[in-house]
Amino acid sequence: MFFAAFIVAIAIQWKLALITMSVIPAIFVITFGVIALDAPVEARIMKIYSKGGSIAQEAISTIRTVHAFWAQSKLISKYDKYLIAAHTEGKKKSIFYGVLFSTEYFCVYSGIALAFWKGYKMFRSGEIESVGTVFTVVFSILIAASTISAIAPQFQTFTNAAAAASELFELIDSPSMLDPLSEEGVKPEKCEGRLEVKDLKFSYPSRPGIQVLNGLDLSIPAGKTTALVGASGCGKSTLIGLLERWYERKSGEILLDGTDITSINTRWLRSQIGLVQQVCPGAVPLLYPQS
Repeated sequence: MFFAAFIVAIAIQWKLALITMSVIPAIFVITFGVIALDAPVEARIMKIYSKGGSIAQEAISTIRTVHAFWAQSKLISKYDKYLIAAHTEGKKKSIFYGVLFSTEYFCVYSGIALAFWKGYKMFRSGEIESVGTVFTVVFSILIAASTISAIAPQFQTFTNAAAAASELFELIDSPSMLDPLSEEGVKPEKCEGRLEVKDLKFSYPSRPGIQVLNGLDLSIPAGKTTALVGASGCGKSTLIGLLERWYERKSGEILLDGTDITSINTRWLRSQIGLVQQVCPGAVPLLYPQS
């Protein structure tokens, strides 16, 4: 429909059609300009919603702990702060789309006015024989312009997709702090399985203000069965994750047979550990040395 309308207009009176089409570049410039300005705002909004979602997910997954410590109001307050921040960022989008739609319709109606004015002058000079030619060209261009206007509501979808893709590519391109396939590090000839934890401190990157482990000291002898018992959220699974080096500790030491695990080859370290994930609520992951 878009191209057919232009072909009809140019075939009937090419000069008047080109004069009327002169406003179309302005429509495209303002459209892509708004998309370029809106994409970073949408990316920031998505990041805020992501942080708010992690708070909600944490609260739901540890709902018993939340009730036990009466932390409902604190979590709701933190969640509301993210919603308010997202709303504040969202107000900027109203300005962008107000400029987009007002400029778009201004260009469309300006083009129609220009076409009638120029068509009238061409009719008076005899360059156009019939008034119907002017109306045919004008309405053909109007149909093409309305097609562009019909696409405009989808620009929000394009912007959301661009913001999501930007965040995804940023995550993909971010350098890893630990290469699990690297050949660097010590590969001991044997593993007895003696573990020592000294003054271990850790907080998750997504929640740096919450200290999950704070000065933990622990000794696990080799060849013995040791149980880690505690309420949900106290750091049992976190300790296992640090031992497997899924995360990097903030400070302290984790020693395997007297050797700091940061100096041991990660692939070798994980090959010496067997992990059975929890299969019911409240269960603790079972960790045992591979024979």
